[in-house]
Amino acid sequence: MKDKRKILTAITVAAILVLALASLVIFNKKGGKNLVSWGSKNKNISSSSQNASEEQSAEKVPQTISQDSVLPSNLPPGVSSGNLQSVTGKQGGATVFAVADGNNFSLVLEAKLPDAPVGQNYTAWLANDSSSADLTMLGKLEKKDHLYILSFNKAGDFSAYKIVIVTLETKDDNSPEARVLEGKI
Repeated sequence: MKDKRKILTAITVAAILVLALASLVIFNKKGGKNLVSWGSKNKNISSSSQNASEEQSAEKVPQTISQDSVLPSNLPPGVSSGNLQSVTGKQGGATVFAVADGNNFSLVLEAKLPDAPVGQNYTAWLANDSSSADLTMLGKLEKKDHLYILSFNKAGDFSAYKIVIVTLETKDDNSPEARVLEGKI
């Protein structure tokens, strides 16, 4: 019976996250302020034929998540959201959604960051406050298209955690290195 309840709770949390992300997309398309600003990246395409000509095509690439991004206010009960801002003054930002019910915790993070240098990776962490050195690792961010993303689900009470931090890591250990982004949820 407990296993069925855990499965039902996990499915409910996942459904709430999907609804939250869907409402964000709908909100964004219906004229809300964009969470991501779009710029143009030009590609030169040249033909090797006798009358070679250069064409330029614009490819939409997210540039940054605005510091004054407006997150939807009509999220389902129990869903928290927040923006992560650069702590280094460099380009970058993230949007995070979290759901906690005291027994389970789910978090989805979507970040626009420069490509990680070879041999390094971006990792997400939870903290009680900004100055805390005691961080809980959520995992490595995965590059998808032009964004870094992380989806985290775990049983337990995570209600004490109010801060999400993204670091740039060189070692694969449980010790946070250079802080890149930070924000409240």
